[in-house]
Amino acid sequence: MYSITPLLLTCSSITFIISFIILYKLTNLKSISLPLTLTLLISLFLPLSTTFLIPIDISSPNNSQLMSILWKLNYWITFFATWLILPFWQYFLSNGQFELLPKIKSSIYSVFKFLLILIIIGIVIFIYMLFYHIEYINFTFLKSLVITLSHIYALTMAIWLMIHGLIHLPKSSYLKSSYSKTLDNSYLKIRDYQLKLEDSKFELKDICIKINSLHDLINNSNFNINLDIQLRDGIIYMFNHIPENFKLINNNINNNNQQFLIDSIGISIDKITLNFITKLNEDLKWKIWEYNHSNSQFNEQLKEILYYEDIINYINLSNFESEWRNFNYKWPKFMFQYVWPLYYLIITFLFTLISLIIIESEMFHGTKLSILNWIINLNSKFSYILMVIFLIIMMSCSMKSLSLIKLFNIYKVEFNSNSDPVSSIFFISYALRLTIPLGYNFLMLLNPQISENSSFSLFVTGNLHLIKIGEILNNIIPRLVLIPVLLSVFGIWGKLRKWLDGYLFFDYILDEIELYEENETIDTNLRLINEGKLIAQSSIQRNLIPLNDTTMPNFSFNQSTNFSIWNYLPFSLFKNRNNNNGFNIDDDDDNNIMNGLREYNLINENGILLESRRNSSNSDGGSSYSGVSGNYDIDNRVMGDEFIRNIRE
Repeated sequence: MYSITPLLLTCSSITFIISFIILYKLTNLKSISLPLTLTLLISLFLPLSTTFLIPIDISSPNNSQLMSILWKLNYWITFFATWLILPFWQYFLSNGQFELLPKIKSSIYSVFKFLLILIIIGIVIFIYMLFYHIEYINFTFLKSLVITLSHIYALTMAIWLMIHGLIHLPKSSYLKSSYSKTLDNSYLKIRDYQLKLEDSKFELKDICIKINSLHDLINNSNFNINLDIQLRDGIIYMFNHIPENFKLINNNINNNNQQFLIDSIGISIDKITLNFITKLNEDLKWKIWEYNHSNSQFNEQLKEILYYEDIINYINLSNFESEWRNFNYKWPKFMFQYVWPLYYLIITFLFTLISLIIIESEMFHGTKLSILNWIINLNSKFSYILMVIFLIIMMSCSMKSLSLIKLFNIYKVEFNSNSDPVSSIFFISYALRLTIPLGYNFLMLLNPQISENSSFSLFVTGNLHLIKIGEILNNIIPRLVLIPVLLSVFGIWGKLRKWLDGYLFFDYILDEIELYEENETIDTNLRLINEGKLIAQSSIQRNLIPLNDTTMPNFSFNQSTNFSIWNYLPFSLFKNRNNNNGFNIDDDDDNNIMNGLREYNLINENGILLESRRNSSNSDGGSSYSGVSGNYDIDNRVMGDEFIRNIRE
């Protein structure tokens, strides 16, 4: 029984470290409390633990009692976390109450209100059955009905998310093998990110104007405003939490006009109640989170554009040695020309092979045609390693796809440590829901003789009593993976999205899920790419991109900096070849990043080529060097600021 304990402890320790890294990449740990951090760590650990628990379970039939206890703990912790604990934290962090006790009361009330809605739905279904299907009214059937609905929903979600991730893996790897295609794709994305950033900035500014006006109203000695001390404290609290670049301190030209301030607030003074202040504080939180998310997305995309621009120029220009602008390590030129493109092509092949194996096994599960059925036969220890590899890939694909879901455009996740805590909880909550269905789906792909005696299989089948329609769906749903595969391969989803674009209802629904193939099937015409180029370069020229911190929107390229990520590591594996850690700041040098922004040969609407000032200075004779990765854009050259201004004029 205790023979597997050291292995369990080792795997658990590694998984906890991975869980911490994911949480660190997901949100700013300094912004959340220690109890919440521990809750999220455990919640992340549970789904990830299936990647080693299932192989150990199958390989250790003599430790069934220990494994049975672990699976029961996993299940019940998952149950209470997803239905009570994590929803409580979501409401606690997002509600607008100013004090701790009202926050707790409001959060508990919201959780019970959510559960009450589910209970009411259940009662409605029960009444319907009472009138029309009274023969089914018994405890056994009702229990099986609830289990069936829960299982089918979870299994469908898990498989759907996993398949979209499996489709995306080879596509994204293959895209990275061509720098020019990756750069064009980045230009297409930057357009949408700019629109979202401007919208979020406008909405946040609207909330901040109300709070600024309230603050001016209660602090202006010219007005005799008698508000409750609790309301005044709430207004001051909100004003102190406004981002500095949205805060107006005695900067309102009409701050001595009481009617103007009241009009800015939107309601009369007698309607400024605690409920109004609480709702305003809640709106402020959400708008700040939305703005930070949009700003982070935009800046991350700009950094990616800088990186690929530099790579393309580095390969094509012999005098580019001193113009590396980003903080990524500058490898020798042959690495970018041959090694990395070849690496991504190999990765593409491996991911394609693994994806095809899993998809084929899903379609033919339970038969001898399933590839995983005969690959994993337990005749060697290598089979257990294969199980771990496939489980890790299946779980990773599901979680990556889950991060792209924006339920009602509320929850937005980015793996750059800038996701708001409520969105992070939402993501982890649904990742937690993948624990049992993904493990169950994996066992469906194996030979029953291998998995039927495992503690997990006995635990699931002992509790999974499905009604007849549930048993049919349980067998059919994995075989339906062919549908999203065909939609992706033939670009049907992207064409459908483009066809329905503009219809309010469909446009809203399709915007909820940012599927991978949406961006990949956009019509990549020259006008859209050029528009993205101008947006990116205009932002860089205005010094809006923070290369070392996405939370600093006013970071300036003019600042001399020696920042490098390697400075914060205990040791450095690589040294950047630039002395200035990615920058070459020299105001007297015509080729520095301020006087020589990256610019391109652009074709205007009349089809006339706008020539680059430095076309003739290409020491490589104007020839494009493609290497393994495909054709590079030879026109990715440096242009002077005066030429950029002439284009815009």
